[in-house]
Amino acid sequence: MNGNELSQIYQNRFREKMTEKDNVWKVLGKYLSKLISSQTGKRDFSILDLAAGSCEFINHVETAGKKTAVDLSPEVKTFAGAGVDVVCASALDFSTFVQEKHDVVFVSNFFEHLNTPEDLLKCLGQISDVLKPGGILVVLQPNIDLLGTAYWNFIDHKLPVNAPRLLEAAQINRFGIKKLILRFLPYSTCSRMPKWPWLVGLYLLLMPFSGFFFGKQSLFVFEKGLPADEA
Repeated sequence: MNGNELSQIYQNRFREKMTEKDNVWKVLGKYLSKLISSQTGKRDFSILDLAAGSCEFINHVETAGKKTAVDLSPEVKTFAGAGVDVVCASALDFSTFVQEKHDVVFVSNFFEHLNTPEDLLKCLGQISDVLKPGGILVVLQPNIDLLGTAYWNFIDHKLPVNAPRLLEAAQINRFGIKKLILRFLPYSTCSRMPKWPWLVGLYLLLMPFSGFFFGKQSLFVFEKGLPADEA
């Protein structure tokens, strides 16, 4: 699908939920900022949000470092907040457009949109190219093992992804796993579950208990390994 088709799909899917979605990400952004700081040991980490979409994460992540949003759709420019650099490019060919190496790459609800396992490997290779040595990749990913047929409820979901598959693909690209929360968040902001900010905060506070009952997405934190010639 091209950028215009994707824009139309997401407008239809989230048209009535944009404010609600943004409020959820305000809470998630604060939670993930603390997690990233603990994993990197930095409060001023630089971060790239791949397939940034409406920029809910990159706008709300708390860091004094450089922020970059990458997305195929040119509409990303209208969503990016102040201080966010924007790159309009495919997730399979974006690294040459990113001028600096980053401490962190964040990917949310994207790998399921890829066409093939080969595309996943290529995307992970591109991510590795824009990360500093020892940088981290944070992935929030719907897990087909937890969702079953509901995984295919959206027309743009093509690639089945579970934890073993993603771990193997990451290993091929020299990423080691640092942290895995198998049952993290509910499947989608399109669900009927209430999404009041205080309730999202309570959900995160009660992890892993809340995730055991409602978690259908997995959270992965990978670390970039040394280049092959330095191993």
